[in-house]
Amino acid sequence: DASRCPEDENFARNAVWPNTFHGCNCGTCTHWLSNGQHLPSRDSDFPPVGSQTCLVMLPTTETCTAAPTTAPTSSPTSVPTSAPTFAPTAAPTSLPTTAPTVAPTSVPTSAPTEAPTNAPTHAPTAAPTSAPTPAPTFAPTYTPTAAPTNPPSVACENTCAGRATGFHEIAGIPRVYCDDGCALIQNYDAALCGSTHSLSTNVGNGSCGYLAEASVRQLAMYSSGVILRDLTRGEVESVGADVIEALQNGGNWYLVPQTSWNTTSGAEWIFDASRCPEDENFARNAVWPNTFHGCNCGTCTHWLSNGQHLPSRDSDFPPVGSQTCLVMLPTTETCTPAPTPEVTILVKK
Repeated sequence: DASRCPEDENFARNAVWPNTFHGCNCGTCTHWLSNGQHLPSRDSDFPPVGSQTCLVMLPTTETCTAAPTTAPTSSPTSVPTSAPTFAPTAAPTSLPTTAPTVAPTSVPTSAPTEAPTNAPTHAPTAAPTSAPTPAPTFAPTYTPTAAPTNPPSVACENTCAGRATGFHEIAGIPRVYCDDGCALIQNYDAALCGSTHSLSTNVGNGSCGYLAEASVRQLAMYSSGVILRDLTRGEVESVGADVIEALQNGGNWYLVPQTSWNTTSGAEWIFDASRCPEDENFARNAVWPNTFHGCNCGTCTHWLSNGQHLPSRDSDFPPVGSQTCLVMLPTTETCTPAPTPEVTILVKK
């Protein structure tokens, strides 16, 4: 059931093998893809033992050799079989096999034998049935796709896992602030920033801005979740895969249900966009950093930076500050923990 996949999730609808099906926002639906976050499985979890994909091949009207092909011998078989050999057999011709003589003889040459081929038939051998394939059902539910419990590991260069607190080059992004395995992609300090909150390539503690959408999308590809912090007022983390998938695909959280979030401190975070006017297209079509706007609701989450609002657990500016962190995937490698050294510019007097 893919009826719960967001319309803008084009990666799913246009995907090819091995990413053949994604039961978005449904923990019990089939996930048959391999994209770094999911593996082929009957539900949203990794298969506990394993999984396989097999093709049921078409039947044949020939008599096939059941045993595996054996090594060729120097003596040819009397009757050709459909089993391939390592050495090619002589191709039959419509002409007699014996070479013609200068003078014709009264004895005809033997008739050519009918040569078997391995060419496929022009039409499928299985006859079509008169019964149509039953149409799929699209009964909607509100169960989000659960985040994987055993996420895959990635290379050191693509994760903050195992890194010391500080700036590192991660996934090709030169300066990413790592803190306890998380990548800081947005920071607001009320005492320092005031109403300033803009695009930045230097997002860390005490900064006033957010990373570019392209950088966030790249980092999200190596992450399994999102943490939002309204400093001193509470924290919420994602428990549904749809939260990080939205950032991976340049989307937002307007279609992500409340059940995909878990409040870990402070009062309950409310993700309710039901009061947004239909003509408020900037909200539904928004991308990072404008990921959610609880319109016309003073207690609802406002996680956007549009000149009127700043990332906050409600409609007010956060009194101390706010942060957005990506929970990055683990690694099995031994990473260099030290942060990128700060650049010092010496001025000669």
